[in-house]
Amino acid sequence: MNIELIKNINKNIFLQLSLERRRKIGEISSMKIYVYDNEGQNIPHFHIRINDLPDTCLKILEAKWFDHGKNTGFLYRKQLKELYNWLCKNSYKHWKEIIIEWNKHANNKIDINFQIPNYLNII
Repeated sequence: MNIELIKNINKNIFLQLSLERRRKIGEISSMKIYVYDNEGQNIPHFHIRINDLPDTCLKILEAKWFDHGKNTGFLYRKQLKELYNWLCKNSYKHWKEIIIEWNKHANNKIDINFQIPNYLNII
């Protein structure tokens, strides 16, 4: 078998596994919100991806950034406000989805009624 073909097959398998490891919660403007499973981290958090930049991670239990691995991005105040408003919309529908997805794959479960931290205070 051709080496390039093997590389492409391996790349496709890796990309497919990567997609299976994350659950897209939603999208606002250029921000895509995900909860990843099996990260090996036990700190409740979610990811915000903007284009090809490193993911920005926010802790679920407190209004703090969570840098880990290559995920060292941050949001500007305007983006944070937009994200916060989106999470609070429709009786906190998206916020609850984040908690539900976290709870599916983590040992440290979070009460579905856990109040959203004020992420606007971290800047």
